[in-house]
Amino acid sequence: MGGISNLKAMATLNQISMDLINIVRGGLSSDDELISQRQIKFWIHNTRAQLITQEINKHRSISDNIIQDLGCINVSATDASLCCNVPVGCTITRTDVPIPNTIATSVRDLLTRVGPVDISAPSYTLVPYQRAAWIGRGRWTKKYHFAFLHKNYVYIVGPKSDFFKKVNIQGVFENPTDVKAFNTCTNMPCYSDDSEYPISVNHIETMKQIILKNNFKIEAVAPTDVAGDAKANLEMSVQK
Repeated sequence: MGGISNLKAMATLNQISMDLINIVRGGLSSDDELISQRQIKFWIHNTRAQLITQEINKHRSISDNIIQDLGCINVSATDASLCCNVPVGCTITRTDVPIPNTIATSVRDLLTRVGPVDISAPSYTLVPYQRAAWIGRGRWTKKYHFAFLHKNYVYIVGPKSDFFKKVNIQGVFENPTDVKAFNTCTNMPCYSDDSEYPISVNHIETMKQIILKNNFKIEAVAPTDVAGDAKANLEMSVQK
């Protein structure tokens, strides 16, 4: 098996997955590669999530490199009932659409910012859903805004929050590709597989080594079409 390549600069998901294929195939990969890039990207997402979880569980800070910005999300006042057809008569402000799954650690869910669209304005205070019934009721806290996550929707509580139209949301998401469902101000997807992959540079090589050891240990001996002509002239991808 070839050695670990050195991707020192920020890399895209496509670059990382192709780099793994080239390492395993000794540079003999082709357009007819039998190991699905979709499968490799799944391994990349899972391993990234594991590495991030380990870091945060050690109470280390969250790197800006792993945070993704969903842009400006529409919010509106909705009935506060937990049941679809049983209104309770009071409203709460909620995102119009669910957001992607955030990485959950032993410390907290990695929702890193919910706040006004003004970059200079302070964000709302993030609290666990379990505290939602008590937030904003204290003498000193009722003038502040709070946000919590429940079933992938973000809720905002605070003075005049019923009049909010948009909020900015940022976080560390389990599958970074889910962010492509959200658009920038220029109506372009917030993510593509050719965007910088949200992982710290010093974790790229660690992630690749884990995937090569844990996931490719069987698939690495699968045949590949070395001629690249979609015919059955396959060779086993093992070191000679």
